[in-house]
Amino acid sequence: YNLRNEDKINSLKTKISNHKVAQETNFRIKNTYIIDFGELQKEDEIKHDFNNFNLAYYKGNNSCDKVDSLLNKLDAKILNLTSMSNDLAMNSFNENQEFTYKLAADAILDAFDNSADLLVVDNDDTFYLFDYNRKELERVSGREIILPIIHVNELQKLAHGLHDEVKTTLERHIVDPELI
Repeated sequence: YNLRNEDKINSLKTKISNHKVAQETNFRIKNTYIIDFGELQKEDEIKHDFNNFNLAYYKGNNSCDKVDSLLNKLDAKILNLTSMSNDLAMNSFNENQEFTYKLAADAILDAFDNSADLLVVDNDDTFYLFDYNRKELERVSGREIILPIIHVNELQKLAHGLHDEVKTTLERHIVDPELI
């Protein structure tokens, strides 16, 4: 009995030592662009609101006050979905991509099924997971996923009327939000 537990412990130690940190994980599929989303800017005047939009904000385990503040100023309907704070197991992506894809597919489909017009994300890796891996998410879910993903920095530029600045990044999305 103890020998089996020891084998399990040694197996876990091996997996942990082989585990790559999240910074080394590449959530972009081959031959895709790295997008420079820029930085979230200081608060500025909202020139274009999103009052006819339903927005889902995937915050994961870390809600950002700046993002919440921006979203509240856009006059959009913010969908309060529990899946938007689910852990997507991104830290173990290298060991089990399929698991991460299933979790991500559940979150994006929850937003889609609840009439979200856009899924807002606040970091690059999450954007790449949802947008650039769309075919994998469709494969594991068995459904087409046409919900546009938008980085919060792009959303902020749109709200501030900086359309020329954001146009080049929006064109690189797998599903273009077509907001300009």
